[in-house]
Amino acid sequence: MSEATQLSRCSCGKCEVRIEQPPLARFHCHCSICRKLYQSDYADVVAVSASAIDISADADIHYDKYRSFPAVRRGTCKHCNEPVIGTLMGLLAFVPGRNYLDQKALPAPQGRIFADQPAHDDMPTACSYWQSQVLVSRLIMAGMFRA
Repeated sequence: MSEATQLSRCSCGKCEVRIEQPPLARFHCHCSICRKLYQSDYADVVAVSASAIDISADADIHYDKYRSFPAVRRGTCKHCNEPVIGTLMGLLAFVPGRNYLDQKALPAPQGRIFADQPAHDDMPTACSYWQSQVLVSRLIMAGMFRA
């Protein structure tokens, strides 16, 4: 395993993801789908290139698509029902930040999308659909040029 390689695992340990690239971006998503899926006020999302992902052969993942975001497939563990990975058209992968085994290797979150209201800190916050799309695209593109 190289220094850049990270492991991500659901709480029951049945679904493991190997990430062979530093994060492109990390952000908090407050959309209703993520709040329900993560059973939290937001999802802590780490974006990486889909080609940098290696899902363990014995991972038992169930994928769902939602009408409001049909290009994003969200995968949950069939055993503990926790989010494991999301993909955007096979180009990007979204790994739950909380699943990373080495939390210290993660960068600080860089923004909030689909927030109900602006936050009272320095992190960029987007509330509307289009503002959220622009912010997350900007964060990911900046990460691509850093890599």
